[in-house]
Amino acid sequence: MATSGRSWVRRFFTADDGHQITDVDPRRRRFPEVVARMVRAADYCARPWCECRTREIDHVTPYAAGGATTRANAQGLCRSDNLLKQTRRWRVDTDHDGVRTWTTPTGHQYVSSPPPGAAPPSVLENHLRRLLEVSRT
Repeated sequence: MATSGRSWVRRFFTADDGHQITDVDPRRRRFPEVVARMVRAADYCARPWCECRTREIDHVTPYAAGGATTRANAQGLCRSDNLLKQTRRWRVDTDHDGVRTWTTPTGHQYVSSPPPGAAPPSVLENHLRRLLEVSRT
């Protein structure tokens, strides 16, 4: 199993009683399919003026920089913009409201907001987020 290209290992953390899962290790590189489906359903490409549907799911805070593989750190991009933002001297920052600021190599900045009608977090997502916050305190 470990030699397969599609295999992965992920840690699950439980409450003291060992019966309730309280957290999962976010260090997995690929987003789980359920997260990828949510991002594709809710997002258009994150670059300003690009109206492409999401084709690739990417980390807002890059995985190589310690970004977690979670819905909160997922964004949808078209293929060309995903490659573009990885090139030298480009930078993309996202604030807590989902507003993204793209900074070009020349220092120009362009802002994009989440698309209208983007799905708000579900009741389950909010519940899981609260459980994670409680478990980390």
